[in-house]
Amino acid sequence: MTKIVVGVDGSAVGNEALAWAYAEAVIRGAELHLVHCWDYPYYGTMDMVGLDEKIRETSRVAAQQLLDELITQLHAQHSDGAVVVTAESVQGGAAWSLVKAAKGADLLVVGSRGRGGFAGLLLGSVSQTVVSHSEIPVVVVHHQHAAAD
Repeated sequence: MTKIVVGVDGSAVGNEALAWAYAEAVIRGAELHLVHCWDYPYYGTMDMVGLDEKIRETSRVAAQQLLDELITQLHAQHSDGAVVVTAESVQGGAAWSLVKAAKGADLLVVGSRGRGGFAGLLLGSVSQTVVSHSEIPVVVVHHQHAAAD
């Protein structure tokens, strides 16, 4: 079966990338695999009485909640079940984690910029790295309301 991987982060352009990827999955009869990459803030090498593990667990739970919300929204918007949707939460930097998660897929979809970066850039650092290093075709979805931002 054809597989489309889409990077999601809950941002407006990330949601537009998800919508684009879903529509493409319908056209291709493909499985849609959502990938949310997360990491926790690094505060140094010393674990302060389990604080690192608590922060890591909080970050992991928040990432899973985002994926659950996005899947719930997809099912509400597309109740016909035309697309098989799977998801995974990956700890690590977004660009390289997405490239790795997309190995063996037919297409990787990302937003042009997500939660960070400068609004005026054509590509964010994640999308630029993904485009430069992915072994499969990549679609970069731009924010439709960029002029209003």
